[in-house]
Amino acid sequence: MTGLVERIRHASEATLPGDYVRDVKTAVIEEIRAIDATATVEDTTYFNHSAIPDLVLSWADQRESRQLFLRGSYAGVIAGRDVEYLGESRPVVMALSDERADLPTALRPEQASGRRAETLVTDSSALESLSEEPVSESPLAGLVRANFLRGGKGHIDEEVAGGLVRAPEFGPEATSFVDVVRNSFNEAAATRIERSAGIMDLALGRDLSELEFDPENPTAAPIRGVLSKAEIATLIPWLLRTPSVTQEPLFWRYVGSMMTFKDLENIATDVADLDMSALIRANSARWVAGRSYIGVRPTRDAADGLAEPLVGEWSFRGGLLGLDVGAARIQLATDGRRLKGRPGSSSARWESVREVLSGSNVVGAQLRGVTKAVTVTANAGNDIRDDIERFAAGDADDYFVDEVKIQLPATEELAERVVTVSFSKAFVTAEEASLTDLVDATTDVLGFRELAEFRGAALAREAESPQ
Repeated sequence: MTGLVERIRHASEATLPGDYVRDVKTAVIEEIRAIDATATVEDTTYFNHSAIPDLVLSWADQRESRQLFLRGSYAGVIAGRDVEYLGESRPVVMALSDERADLPTALRPEQASGRRAETLVTDSSALESLSEEPVSESPLAGLVRANFLRGGKGHIDEEVAGGLVRAPEFGPEATSFVDVVRNSFNEAAATRIERSAGIMDLALGRDLSELEFDPENPTAAPIRGVLSKAEIATLIPWLLRTPSVTQEPLFWRYVGSMMTFKDLENIATDVADLDMSALIRANSARWVAGRSYIGVRPTRDAADGLAEPLVGEWSFRGGLLGLDVGAARIQLATDGRRLKGRPGSSSARWESVREVLSGSNVVGAQLRGVTKAVTVTANAGNDIRDDIERFAAGDADDYFVDEVKIQLPATEELAERVVTVSFSKAFVTAEEASLTDLVDATTDVLGFRELAEFRGAALAREAESPQ
């Protein structure tokens, strides 16, 4: 594909001014989207105006938008004193010409104060270098791209931009890279990139003991907070694909503490078929979802010559997280839009599920007989198993159980909550339950027939640390 610089040169050959403006803006907008697919680009219909931007960039997860001004060359940036007059809005000022030019020191954003210091002055060659095929496999390169327009600052030409996307993965060079980032991005963007660099450092061998919070030295802990969409989309796939990344639960709990299960679902396509087990098991007690389902396990082609493991790896298939267990596949989702039940599944006889519910605090049940249907509910969370037993024993009808509601005790992460096991639809639902809650209810109650041998297996629990 023709690069941005060449497309701008080609546009300059247009005979009509309107064609030139259209072609330049189209080229710039497409380049922006190649660098940051999360950016929304609005064309103001103005071009090279002294005070009105050519484009306005916005992001769904960032409140403040950013104006982008196009200038014919660096000479135009200098003559218009754009940093001085436009800097209060911390805009992006982009020279269309790829001719190298040094900004006078007095006009550099880094010499300004306040919001003017967050102005980004760049050019078409720098933007093009960001969208080229990456030299580095580091996810930091992806984060540089994702944050360049939303958080870049100072004068970043092709040389500086190229150095940023050649981000090292580990070691002293990565440390010096973080220093460059702090000079090239505003505080929020620099923090995101620095945090990811720290996560990579920990993943590849740094001492994990610093992840244990020390109240006497709280500043020694790594940067925490909430991972941005860009961080999750670039960092998580890299962590899962890199063989040398630690499998220590302590590390994966740290990563999981900065995101949610829904965040993970949003990148399901990017992590399809990767082994998610370390991440899921380390965070199964904290992350919440709303639905679990038992489906049929897809069989591997016999020509592979490989035996099917009894319990597989947690992985995404078809956009859904799941685990192969025996002949079945347990799937999890945050809500019913992603995972629907299986109408027509057979309900369970009360006499069959009586034993599997022993020890559970049953607070609701729907029973269906030949001549009548009954709903039994509890007051104040009292266990109603004895009530169901007396009712079923004192009636000549043969009752099936369509669903039961089980109240779970509070944990460190979650308050008391109720999960609903629907035998008639083959799924477990909850307004908010942990992955552990849903999987345990699926293996121990819902799957009392097909998953009987896995009852109590705690398939979503945290794995033991490797010795």
